[in-house]
Amino acid sequence: MVSLSVVIPALNAAETIRANLSSLLRSDFPRGDYEIMVVCDGSKDGTPQIASQFPVKIVECHKKGIGAARNRGVAEARYDIVCFVDSDCVVCCDYLRMISDYFDFHPKVDGIGGPVLPYVYEGVNDWSIFIEEIYAEACDFPTEEITIGSREEVWTHTLKGPNFAFRKPALLSVSGFEERMRGEDIEICWRLVENGKVLRFLPDLKVFHHIPGDLQGIFKHSFMWGVDCNALRKKYPRNPLTVLSESARAKRKKKPKKRGSPFGNLLDFAFRIESLTALVSVTSFLRSMISFEPVYNNRKKAFLRAFMLTGFYLGYFHAPERFIHYDELGSFLNDK
Repeated sequence: MVSLSVVIPALNAAETIRANLSSLLRSDFPRGDYEIMVVCDGSKDGTPQIASQFPVKIVECHKKGIGAARNRGVAEARYDIVCFVDSDCVVCCDYLRMISDYFDFHPKVDGIGGPVLPYVYEGVNDWSIFIEEIYAEACDFPTEEITIGSREEVWTHTLKGPNFAFRKPALLSVSGFEERMRGEDIEICWRLVENGKVLRFLPDLKVFHHIPGDLQGIFKHSFMWGVDCNALRKKYPRNPLTVLSESARAKRKKKPKKRGSPFGNLLDFAFRIESLTALVSVTSFLRSMISFEPVYNNRKKAFLRAFMLTGFYLGYFHAPERFIHYDELGSFLNDK
């Protein structure tokens, strides 16, 4: 049996941390064979106080960002298998046992993860369910076990931050998570694969994710997903998140818009194809709301899809540079 260290990054998670820890502590895995660490990086809503009511270790992280919190958890971990579960997720009772057994029987595998699914509970509203369904559809989670490919080969089939586990030596071999930029969960998977590590997606290794059901919360989550993707695009220009070649990007920098021109630089306009595609994508879902056969056969879900896409593309194309780096986010991140 392989012992586990469970790391939970937590920022202002007072509303969800109780359910999160309760689900982990209900595990059928022997209590003496795993530890739970809640890594707090500046919570102002009583998250550490709530977490201290459970038999877990509270760790303070003085750097901003989930990447720094995860690295602090890795540094404090007692065991060689480090699991990461977000503070707004719950797990099944056999979750930890599945992770331990898999690493025990597959000594050459360095990391595993699984799908992140809607957390359906009594009183949850349609918005929360729809947003997770749309997210799952966008991620296109595999239905069978696969080995994760390189970033050039695949974008959606990678491990997600709310639900993955790694061997500690593998994480240390690539200097851990990126601490400044967003999208650090996808970035470290790309980096591990490119350094010869073996990562597997397990469809049965599930966590259930809670997302606020109010439109403001939905928009903020969608916007920050867009920022995550933009951050990855900036660090890795040659990746599936952009249709622009390196030479095209270079030309764009060399030919700025001319002052006084009502149309600007036509070449620059060509680089907005992605934005136009985004607009068409959003518009198609808005149109479906008034059609006889709306997308998903549900006008409410069609509206939410368009609303989420709007937030995502605003974050992806138009987010200020400071949103991409954790140490420059300021109050926007702290209010998340």
